[in-house]
Amino acid sequence: MKQILWDRLRTKLFKNDEKIMEEPEEPQPEEITQTIEIITLQEQLGIFKQVDQYMKEYTPKYALASHDYEKGFAMKNDVFVSTAGEDPISRCNLEVFYQQAGTTTKAVTYLVSLIKFGGDEWKVFQVK
Repeated sequence: MKQILWDRLRTKLFKNDEKIMEEPEEPQPEEITQTIEIITLQEQLGIFKQVDQYMKEYTPKYALASHDYEKGFAMKNDVFVSTAGEDPISRCNLEVFYQQAGTTTKAVTYLVSLIKFGGDEWKVFQVK
């Protein structure tokens, strides 16, 4: 089921075999933005929680273990809503950063792209 969902996503977003968005913060050529949506605080917190869980499972812990870093989240843009068929597709970007306690300098930064089909839930699409 998940593989079908990802195949459908790639087919809708990309007409070629590209699997990585080079510039996730920019509208994609095949993407026609219908509206820009602002999501509620509750939904933002849900996204933060989901991305936090994803980062715990899939990022290399050895790179962060030797440092006393604090984790932070920042929404990079509004939610882009487009249609490539019947269902609307929503996409947003989130920055996950690690910084030394007491400083404002970001030591490690990841750009996480999330995607949502219609009324489905947000899913992590790409981490750069």
